[in-house]
Amino acid sequence: METFLQQLINGLSLGAIYALIALGYTMVYGVLRLINFAHGDVYMLGAFAGYFIANALKLDASPSILWAIFVTIGAMAFIGGCSRVNQDIPPFVKAVGNPVELYGLNTVGLRRASYPTETVSALKRAYRLFFNSDLNLSQAQERARQELPSLPEVDLLLEFVASSSRGIPA
Repeated sequence: METFLQQLINGLSLGAIYALIALGYTMVYGVLRLINFAHGDVYMLGAFAGYFIANALKLDASPSILWAIFVTIGAMAFIGGCSRVNQDIPPFVKAVGNPVELYGLNTVGLRRASYPTETVSALKRAYRLFFNSDLNLSQAQERARQELPSLPEVDLLLEFVASSSRGIPA
């Protein structure tokens, strides 16, 4: 009977882990409408391992943890591997590097998520105004509000830039 109870507990524990992983993938798919099996669990394990190693070695990890908590990454943004993100990353862009730099609109992700052509074109124009022109952010935002169509995605980008607390990479 003892073996049966132990195996029952083992089965329930393993089932709970599988359910937790499935819930994570469901949430990612619900937000991005794109399944990505490769990165989420690795990042989570890496973050926990780094945190516990820093604690075991009596290192003060709190500044880096606090820094990571307050950096915001926008929806549908693509961040390259090994990038050092120390500023807010706007939605719908590609960002890579150490320190991070913006490298255009995430057109592949937008296409895979079936965004309309009109929306992608408006986002491209907004990206050019903000990051490929000689305008500062407030001038670019004013011009974008005048020239671009009022689409939810464009409004999201404009609001993100306006409310950024850490600044945005140039």
